[in-house]
Amino acid sequence: MSSNILAVSASLKYASIALQRDNLVECREIADDIPTYLVQSISDFLNDNSLAYKDLDHVIVASGPGSFTGIRTVISFAKAIQSTTDCNVVCVNYFDVLRTLYPTIDADLMIINSENNNEFYYILRDQNASVGYLHTTDIFDVEYDTVIYEQNEQLQNLLKC
Repeated sequence: MSSNILAVSASLKYASIALQRDNLVECREIADDIPTYLVQSISDFLNDNSLAYKDLDHVIVASGPGSFTGIRTVISFAKAIQSTTDCNVVCVNYFDVLRTLYPTIDADLMIINSENNNEFYYILRDQNASVGYLHTTDIFDVEYDTVIYEQNEQLQNLLKC
């Protein structure tokens, strides 16, 4: 028996929604004002796929790094679904996603785009629990042996797995 899994991310510039059902994946990006339109966009997305919230088995949400408002909105939304249905909610950090995507690479530095083109979220290998914020020029001030640099589209593709 397959599960219905909804994945939602609103921590970066655009929100993305993915639904895995019967080993098929449907995705959608939300470009509108995320806190205002998130619930309606997800409801429409589920309706387009002939599902209701009660049909969900799991909800996966991105817990950051990223926009505080986006993260807070998505987690609150997931908790509301969990409290009214029997689904499980799982929070996933983008850096953990990168470690999963690249398990054989022991990166010195991992970088994720922020909402602004010249700013990034990053994590250093020696500081696993530390998330920083840096400008483009700061990235090139230090040499690293291995760097994983992910753009939003590639991270959204993980939700297709």
